[in-house]
Amino acid sequence: MVVKICKPVDSSCISTRYSEKKVNAEKATIVFSSRIFDPLHPETTFRIYEKGSRKCGLLSFHASVNPSADDNMPENKIIEMIKDLMFGLGYGDQPYIVYRHNDIERAHYHIVSVRVNEHGDKINDSYEFTRCSTILKTLSRKYGYTVGKKKESNKQTKDTNLQVKTSKDNNNRHGTDAPRTWAEVFKGFDPKLGNVKAQLKYIADYAMSFGFNSEQQFRLLMRSFNVDVRFGIKTKKDHLILTGIDPKSGLKSVSPIYFKDDTISANIIQRHASIMSQFNDGAGVERVNDTVKTFLPYSMSETHLMRMLAKYGISVQFVKSDEGKIIDAMFIDHDTKTCIGMEQITSVKIETINNISQTQWMLDIPDGNIRPALSETHTEYTEMAIQAIGAEQSRRHEDEEIMNRARKKHR
Repeated sequence: MVVKICKPVDSSCISTRYSEKKVNAEKATIVFSSRIFDPLHPETTFRIYEKGSRKCGLLSFHASVNPSADDNMPENKIIEMIKDLMFGLGYGDQPYIVYRHNDIERAHYHIVSVRVNEHGDKINDSYEFTRCSTILKTLSRKYGYTVGKKKESNKQTKDTNLQVKTSKDNNNRHGTDAPRTWAEVFKGFDPKLGNVKAQLKYIADYAMSFGFNSEQQFRLLMRSFNVDVRFGIKTKKDHLILTGIDPKSGLKSVSPIYFKDDTISANIIQRHASIMSQFNDGAGVERVNDTVKTFLPYSMSETHLMRMLAKYGISVQFVKSDEGKIIDAMFIDHDTKTCIGMEQITSVKIETINNISQTQWMLDIPDGNIRPALSETHTEYTEMAIQAIGAEQSRRHEDEEIMNRARKKHR
C-alpha cells in the first residue's frame, strides 16, 4: 500500500478535472463521496468552500491510494481505510470525493478535497507527509495491508534492513558505519556502540513508528530503549533533548543531545499522540491482556515478569512513587508496535502487579496443572505463555535472591 499526497494547486476543481476526464472515458468511477452536494458535479461544492478562503492560495488536497495486489483488500475495506486516513489528516468533516481509476492493470484510487473549512479557515497541513506515513502504518494493523511498494518476505527481513547512517567520528569505536537493526533497538541505547547522536536519532525515529497517545507514553517508550527524553526551549523553537542511559547502571551515560531536526520535536510528538489516540488497536490490546494475565501469577518479581514478557516481544515500563511503589505501567507490544496503558489491561489491576512477590518457586508443576489457571478462552497467546513459563525454570537461580527477600518480607 502506497499513499502519495500530490502538490496542492490553486483550486480543487483542477484536481477533479483529471479524474472526471477518466470517468467520461469510462476509465474511472466515483466510489465514495462525503459532504459533496452533487457527486456528479463536485466542483460546485468545492467552489463554495474556496470562495470563503482566508489567505490560502493553494486550495486543493489531492492524494492517490495505491493498494498492492498482495494486500488482497476488497473495495469496501479500502474505502473504510480512506475514511480513517482522511479523519486522521484532519479532513474527516471536509467535502471529499474518491475515484477508482482502472486505466492501468492495477486499480488505484484518487481522493480530492479542499484545504479550507466552511468558515474559510485553513486545514492544518503541518508535517502532512509525516503524519500520513504514521497514520498509514497504524491503519495497516487494522486493515492488514503492507506499507510500501513490495511485500517483504517476513517482518524480520524488513526490520533487519533498517539501518542508521552514521559517519566516522571520535565516538565511533568501530571506525565504520554502525548498523542498527530491530533487535539492537529492542535492547536500546548502548554507549559501547559509539555514534551517540546517530543512535539517539535512530531510536527516536523508530519510536515514532509506534502508536502512543500521550507525551508520557512517548517518554516511557523511549525509556524502554534506554533513552531519557526532555523538551527544551531554545531560540524560540521547541527542541527534543535526548540522553542515553547505560543499560547496566540505569544512569545517564552521555551528555544530553539537542535535536533541531524538524522531523522530531515536541509539537510533532504531540500531534502524533493526538492522531494515534483516535485509533484503537484491538489486536495489540488483546495480545498483551492475555499474555500478562497468564504470566503474572507465576512472576517472582517485576524484573521476572519483564523477562518473561520480553521473550514474546512485549516490554513494560513501570511508573513508581518516591517510595518505590508501582503506581502505573505501560506495556509495549513490539509485534503490533502499540503502546498500551494500564487502564487498557482490563484483566489485571496495578495493585496485583505491585504485590507480585513469591516466596518459593511455583513452576515445578506439570503443564496439566498450569492450564486450569489460565483464562477460560485458550488462545495462541496463552499457549506461548505456557512455553515461556517452562523455559523460565532453567533460570530459576537468577531469582533466588529475589525470593529470599520475599521470604524475609513475609515473615
